[in-house]
Amino acid sequence: MNSDGSLQVTFVPELFLQRQAAVLDVLRRERVTRVLDVGCGSGALLACLQEPAQLAPSCAHDKRLNTETDIYLSRLDGLDIDDYSLKNAAEDLAQRVRVENGADRWSNYSRNRWNALEVNLWHGSLADVNPAFVDEFEAIVAQEVIEHLPPEVLPQFAPVLLGQYRPRVLIVTTPSFDFNERFSKPGCDSGKGFKDPTGRTNRVFRHHDHKLEFTRAEFKQYCDAEAQKYGYSVDVQCIGRAQEPDPFSSERSGDLGGASQVAVFTRLETLPARVCMPISSNPHKLLARERLAEKSLSSHRSPDDLLGGVKDTLRQLNENECTLHSLWYHTDLAPACNGDIGLLLDALE
Repeated sequence: MNSDGSLQVTFVPELFLQRQAAVLDVLRRERVTRVLDVGCGSGALLACLQEPAQLAPSCAHDKRLNTETDIYLSRLDGLDIDDYSLKNAAEDLAQRVRVENGADRWSNYSRNRWNALEVNLWHGSLADVNPAFVDEFEAIVAQEVIEHLPPEVLPQFAPVLLGQYRPRVLIVTTPSFDFNERFSKPGCDSGKGFKDPTGRTNRVFRHHDHKLEFTRAEFKQYCDAEAQKYGYSVDVQCIGRAQEPDPFSSERSGDLGGASQVAVFTRLETLPARVCMPISSNPHKLLARERLAEKSLSSHRSPDDLLGGVKDTLRQLNENECTLHSLWYHTDLAPACNGDIGLLLDALE
């Protein structure tokens, strides 16, 4: 315990990585191809989702392979109201285009992209409906966003994302106010938090820009109500447990759960009628649009040709064997197979 009464709390992996992993798990499970990141900031999740899959989409149904880690996106959009953050995301996107096109002579990037990806970055408020988003995305992600929304914008969160855009899946992450108790000794005010800036409560939040922080019960109640209203089911979980044992666990109000909450809304078959919302006087502005092109397909290579390539590699390495990983990532066999590693496996069998 520190002198001010605060407690050491660490997360392994770091909390933001646990949140991102939870989001990616859902996107993989749902096999989505079109994703909107609301409140994308500088593009941490966007950058992750721009990474090309290891294998071509044709491998997804090959039972010999574990393709559950790959996400095959055709469209990826980001929306944020902060100009500075969006410009950083746009610069990173432009750099990726240069690297993948071979225009950056300082880069030795060698990943192959097996399906094209369109990336759009938008500037604007979540409260304003973008016609380009309506019925367009299979998944929408709002990662650590809802707690930053001003009181006048918060009521539009679910009506816009669920009521207007209607994704197959909406993933929402937000801090758990219950867990804040874990950061200090019971009854001790370390002075490290931030008072509710809206004045609606006497709570102390984790971040100076937070406008609210839900308890687990409050977030569950909110999610259940919005899901029922817009034709969704919802599952709410907590992630992010402290690595250190809590020296005051017996004095707490009970199990504090995890530091972050994750809600996954899943669209039901029957939806209520869409309620028309007024056209915004501040439409979203498209800040950047890029197309990350797929690798040009090579001419068909026979199994004998592929097997010959394997033998050539072994001769060059002066080895009798090598891993499939080395063959795929460090030779020209992946382009020769047009990303379908099943063809290479067939040749080796």
